[in-house]
Order: sequence, then structure tokens, then C-alpha cells
Amino acid sequence: MNSKFNSYFVSLAKEITQPQIFSARFIRKAFYLAVLSCLALLTGSAQAAPAGREDFTFGVYGKTTANFTSYDAITDIAFQPDGKIVASKLVIVNGANDFGVSRFNADGSLDQSFGSGGNATINVLNGQDYAYSVAVQLDGKIVISGSVDSPQGFFRTGIVRYNSNGTLDTTFGNGGKVVIETESNQANAMAIQPDGKIVVAGHTTDFTGGTRANFLVVRCNANGTLDNSFGSGGTVITDFFTANDVAYDLALQTDGKIVVAGTTWLDTKAGNFAIVRYNNNGSLDASFGSAGKLTTDFFSNLDDARAVAVQVNGKIVVGGSAFGPNGKVSAIARYNADGSLDNGFDADGKVTSNFPQLGINDLTVQANNKIIGGGTGKLLPTDEYSFAVARFNENGTPDLTFDYDGRESTYFDGYSVVNALALQPDGKLVAAGSAFEPNLGATGNALARYILTNAAADFDGDNRTDVSVFRPADGTWYLSQSSLGFSATQFGISSDVITPADFDGDGKADIAVFRNGIWYILQSLNNQVRVVQFGQAGDVPVVADYDGDGLANIAVFRAGVWYILDSATNESRTIQFGLASDKPVPADYDRDGDVDIAVYREGFWYIFQPSFQTVALAQFGNATDIPIAADFDGDGKADQAVFRNGTWYLNRSQNGITAVQFGEASDIPLAGDFDGDDVNDIAVYRSGNWYFLNSMNGFSSVQFGTTNDRPLPDFYQP
Repeated sequence: MNSKFNSYFVSLAKEITQPQIFSARFIRKAFYLAVLSCLALLTGSAQAAPAGREDFTFGVYGKTTANFTSYDAITDIAFQPDGKIVASKLVIVNGANDFGVSRFNADGSLDQSFGSGGNATINVLNGQDYAYSVAVQLDGKIVISGSVDSPQGFFRTGIVRYNSNGTLDTTFGNGGKVVIETESNQANAMAIQPDGKIVVAGHTTDFTGGTRANFLVVRCNANGTLDNSFGSGGTVITDFFTANDVAYDLALQTDGKIVVAGTTWLDTKAGNFAIVRYNNNGSLDASFGSAGKLTTDFFSNLDDARAVAVQVNGKIVVGGSAFGPNGKVSAIARYNADGSLDNGFDADGKVTSNFPQLGINDLTVQANNKIIGGGTGKLLPTDEYSFAVARFNENGTPDLTFDYDGRESTYFDGYSVVNALALQPDGKLVAAGSAFEPNLGATGNALARYILTNAAADFDGDNRTDVSVFRPADGTWYLSQSSLGFSATQFGISSDVITPADFDGDGKADIAVFRNGIWYILQSLNNQVRVVQFGQAGDVPVVADYDGDGLANIAVFRAGVWYILDSATNESRTIQFGLASDKPVPADYDRDGDVDIAVYREGFWYIFQPSFQTVALAQFGNATDIPIAADFDGDGKADQAVFRNGTWYLNRSQNGITAVQFGEASDIPLAGDFDGDDVNDIAVYRSGNWYFLNSMNGFSSVQFGTTNDRPLPDFYQP
């Protein structure tokens, strides 16, 4: 905010010390404030989503590029246990297409210890080779699969295995290479079973009575030999309607069954999603669809399925594209375990979206069953086509908690496209593909990483609030992390105000305390202690992301004045808003990514919302209630809530007013996303016992802590 904007903000805020009266002068100032706010936005104020924002600890501002030689495009990615990213690639070397593989460090830089400068290429049969899939074995070896051009002029399925340093693993197949010698065939997808066997899917061409393609699934043993216990000599061929059928992706179920998705072309202009499920031995699963197969039509035109994933509840999600009345759109279908369309997904089991605009190239499913699809798209007509990522709720609606409208676009210098999506073990999302660099006239690797968490007190970055306490008696933080388990850290003294938040932008809450005007922050990114003098003894710390850059701002509330330290410029802002007796309740009430300054006063909520250039006023609660601002309905907007003598009163922006009796009058009320579904749960803390009313799983309880401990995430109760 510039100084002129600030002065009018202060003047306007002072006027609401008697907020029930809205004068003409107030309205005129609000209008002028709106104009100044627009000017402030034009200067480039940062915007970032609570979830879906770029991870600034990756590459440069969340993205990285590499290998702009001629043509070098990532087709698939996988993760090593140490966090490194392995990518299969389409590579042109001296005019020929070769299998390519690269390895990137966890920070997005090329891993120089792998291959030659982080890269390795191979021409399998001295022809044109196309690598489409990558997987990492439990022993760290890397498997690449795709299609190779044989001397006979027919494509074959090719599989190559590398050691962890990027050299060929000569114990695999023939000198590290395997070529499937059936009729002309190509591999588009691969997965490794828990027993180490390798499954690839694509298509084989039948030249009998004309030329047409059928689904092909091949399984190899861990040493590269064909698995004779699968299908006929390790291969299975599946036909739909005597048409051209191509499998593009596969997924392994926990029961060992194999789901393969692709497209069946009814004629040259029309096609359908085509899905097959096989038993572990390669036979068609008769309990799925019609004798193991099914097709799905969207607009009686060309529907093309490119990705499949299995949710934790066993439902199957397939994504791709469909041609509708207005052209090509992204398309997703969800099926029950028996292959029937799931009517809980947009009422008919099918969803179409105009973003990504040219269809979904890959998708992944989070543990909370939210669906993320990636491809290419642009948010404005004048934009360049760029990385496009969209997230959908379990019912198929756009997830408005993801970058405010369910969509995220990451721009590189030229045309870019997402070919692969994958979730890291810590819950972050990596998108990978290619970008064209106009200045170099070449296409190279492009990657971006996104933080999906917006949960309070999430110390391990898995999008779930962790059960955690601070014990004043010994200044120790005790964390029961949902992914990383128990830890204890001595940090602070008994009189400290605990202020955990993500100060370093890595998607994890940092351990932090406020003491007599000094902030002590143990940064999770580098385990270093940051000390900042900001404020004075008696101030109320009000940590939040006020500028939308994904970093928590150091801030204090003092006698009706807000003092905020900008995380980007390290400059402070001073804003008068409220009275000394008010209770600060900052939160993102309008879903613009910036936390709004707000106060609670004897049952009234006063909220300044810069995006809408307004001061919102709501009467909800009474003078003795404990106010809690959190998103209880999952629409990305903070809801007003109060806790009164064991009863919760929620004023939800989507689901209206609800009263829930949960707890006792002496309990400490808590709000956090304890089950990871992006909806805050009601919880109370009572003498070392936690009681939860989870939005996804209902009631639960756990014993963690002692009577005098301070529970998180509500580290400060005004």
C-alpha cells in the first residue's frame, strides 16, 4: 500500500469506531479507497492462494527449466526416497529421437551426480525412440519405457533400466535393454508392482484384414524376462468393437488388479473413453463393466482418455478431453468399483471443464479424494498457453480453495504444457512437461512445484493440522505429526506467546514464539533460528499472510493499531483499525488470498476487505463468546464462528448458520483441518485430551498433552 492509500485507510478505519452509523462521508471515502486500491493493484501487489501456490523453495519462484538444446520434453516423473525427481523425456540428439532420462534435486536443480550433468540418453535399436514413462524401484534403480523403432520398420515396446548413478544396469534384459518382440506395438504407460514386476500398457497393431490397433498390456519379471504367469506368455491383447483402441495410462489397485484407460475410435471422427480391468494374472475382471470392459461417451464426438488414477476409496478416475459444442475441453469421468458411472460425481459421473483448455494430459488424486488435472491453458485470451493445473472436489465441482477459483497457471517464456503430475510424499504437487524458449528457438524441460496445504499448525506439510502442544513448564513443543510422527523440540520459555506459522514458504508451519517485542522463529526450511525485533511487550501477535505471497507476516495488534512487517520488502505498515478492547480475528473472508484485517467487538465482526473495497459488518455472537475465524464449509472463505459454554455457533458462507453442542464451558476451542479434506474441523482441548468432530470422519479423540499445556493451532485466544 502506498502512503496515500494508507492515510485514507486510517481515516476510514477510525470512522468505524462507531460502526453502526454509515454516513455519506463514509461512503465517499469508501469509493475513494476503491480507486486507490485499484491503483495499488496495478503496481503489482502479490497474490497467492492458500492452496495451489507455487513453492518458492523450488527453482526460481516455484519453477525451473533445463536442457534447451534442440528438443527435450519431459513425459513422466517419479520420486526417489531422498526427494529427487526422475523424469523420462523425449529427446532429439543429432536429428534422432532417443530415450532420455534426467534427475533433478529436491530444489529443482539438475543433479550433476547423475549421468552426464544430470542427463542420460540411449538409442535402443539405432532408430527413432520415444520414452513415455518412468518408475523408480525400491532399490533405487530407474526404469524407462516407451516405443523403439525396429530395423524392420515396426515400433516395439522398449524398456531400459539404469543404476541410480545414471549408468545402464547390465543385469537387466540384454545389456540393460528389453524389446518386446510381438507384432508392431508401442508402450505409453508403465507401473511397477510391489513384487517388482513391471507392467506396461499401450497398443499393438493387427494387420489381419486391415490395419487396426488393440490394447496391449505386457508384464515382465524384475530381470526383464516376460512373465509367463500373465496372459499369454506375458502379454494380453484386448479389442473394443473391432475399432482402433489405444491404451494411454494404467493404475494398480491395492488388490493387485490392473486398470488400463485409453481411447476406442468408433470412426475417424468419433471416439470414447475406454477402460479395462484385469485380474493379477491378466484375465479380464468379469466384475467390472461388461466382462471387464466399458466405454464412456461425452458429446457423441471424439473423447480421448489420457490418464487414470484410483482413489483411496476404490473409485476410478479417468481424465482426458472431449469435443463439445464449443470445441475441445477437459473431461473427467469417475466410476464405482464395479465400473458403473458414479452419480455422486456431478450427478452423472462426468465432468467437463474449459481449463486446461486442450484437455487433461495427466491427473492425480489426493488422499482426501480431490482430483488434480494438468495440461495447457490460459486464464486470459491474451495470455500465452502455459502450465495449467485444476483441482476438483470429490463431487466434481471446481475446488475454490485451490487458487480461489480451482485453477492455477504457471507462465514460462513461451508455449508450455504439463505432461505429468505427481504428489510428493510430503503432499506437494510437481508438474512437469516442456516449454518453448523463443530466444533460443528450442524446447526444454519445465517443472513447477505447488504447495497444496492450507491447514493451520501443519508441521510436516501434508495438508493436515497436527495434534501439538506447547508446555510452558519446560518450554518444549510436543508434536504428533500426521505424517512424520512424534517429535519434541525445546524452544521458548513459559511466558512466551506461541506463534507457529509458515514464515519461510516451504508449506510447513515453523515453531515460533513472541517475547517482549522479539520474535524467535525456528525455520523448518533450514532449521535455523531467525530473530526479529518487531513490536513491544503487551502486544498481541497476529501472524497471517496479509500480502498473499505465501509467507506469514510478522504482525502485532496494539490498542486498535495493526503493525505489519512485509515479508518481501521487510518494510512495516501501520494501520489503525478497531479499538483497544477489540479482539483481532484476521482471516481471508473474501477468498482473494490476502488475509483481511478484522476485529470482533461484543458480538460484531468488522472486516476490511481490500479486494472488494469495503468494510464488512456482521452481528454474530455476544460479548462473552470466543470468536474463531476458519473455513468450515470448504469454499475458501473464512467463516464467522463463536464458542459459548460448550456450544459452537457457525455462520458458514455456503451452508448457513448452525449450532453444534460439542465440548464443555471450560474447554479450549480449536479449529483445524485434522483430516486433510480442506475443511476445518471443530475440536476442543480438555486437560490433555483432544476431541474432534471431523468433517470427513466424524467424532474421534486422542490423549496428547497435560492439563497446563497450550494446544495448537489456536495459539492465541483473545
